[in-house]
Amino acid sequence: MRGAIGIFSALWVCACGNVEPAEGDADSDLDADTDGDSDTDADTDSDTDTDGDTDTETGLECDLPEIECASTCVDPDVDESHCGGCDVACATDAPECCDGDCVDPATDRDHCGACGTQCAGLSPDCCASGCTSVFSDAAHCGACDAPCAGEIPACCDAECFDVASDADHCGKCDVACDAGESYCGGACLDVQEDEANCGACGHACDGGTPTCCGDECVNLQLDERHCQSCGTACGAGETCCNAPCAVVLCGG
Repeated sequence: MRGAIGIFSALWVCACGNVEPAEGDADSDLDADTDGDSDTDADTDSDTDTDGDTDTETGLECDLPEIECASTCVDPDVDESHCGGCDVACATDAPECCDGDCVDPATDRDHCGACGTQCAGLSPDCCASGCTSVFSDAAHCGACDAPCAGEIPACCDAECFDVASDADHCGKCDVACDAGESYCGGACLDVQEDEANCGACGHACDGGTPTCCGDECVNLQLDERHCQSCGTACGAGETCCNAPCAVVLCGG
């Protein structure tokens, strides 16, 4: 019995001692790789990482709110060529990019003249010169770039007036003269009797006819229609000769 066991042991040692590692298998685990593990893959891409993929990113890092457009970092909130997104260019009728929208700073009430400048309150309208009111601005009366004319032009409720002569807007909007009065030279007056403004503003009576009666300058000493006072007319055959109407010849 002991002889049989000895022979079997010798045969097992001999068989195991004759096993050689497979050619090319450096770690003796019978696989085909050389990295010591049990797989057969290899990192074969041309980048410097070892994750087995192919990197195609530009590597450009943009800080918010900027985004990458055409390999460049741009701010879509203000960039006219990439307004709100890549390749969204602003046109000539809305050339400025504000908060990601193309606007016209000459007319946009939320971005008047510059991004973020809002028109409100007494100046709710936007024109090329900035925030204003087309109801009161003489340079933009009723609409942008619609100027008023006159000696003292004014815009009253979106209408133009010359407050140097308008009876309903004496010197400024909505200051009216009394009935029968006109506004002349900064004051409300009656042009039916004002010698400096007889019949109309600026029509002054001279030395020969110094008195204003109605809409004309007269000489109360000689005028038979206005003898000694406006409206006092002489009767038939009477004359006015430096005295009340009488049947006399002047100078006689």
